[in-house]
Amino acid sequence: MGMVHRLRQREKKKNCTVYGMATDTQVFFFLKIDEKSKWSMVSAVAIAGKFNHVLGMLVYLLRKAREASPTHPKQSSAQSHTKEGSGGSLYATQDYEMGNT
Repeated sequence: MGMVHRLRQREKKKNCTVYGMATDTQVFFFLKIDEKSKWSMVSAVAIAGKFNHVLGMLVYLLRKAREASPTHPKQSSAQSHTKEGSGGSLYATQDYEMGNT
């Protein structure tokens, strides 16, 4: 998350906020790095297989990601993450094709 946040800052992106999630399948941690590089975290526990709160948080995270993404990109996500002319790429393009993430 930190790498993506710093990359967005270096590229002078309008919105540098980054969201993430980590889990052990019972405890879910929803993370955010805001415009001022401040971390925040919310945790949710799925007790007895009840994932309503977790799913609500996941929907929120995905909506925020959708709002931050351009609706008509000039290039694909993989292309925008490729560093051309530096002798390599930050992310391998083939990793983002047809579900190979």
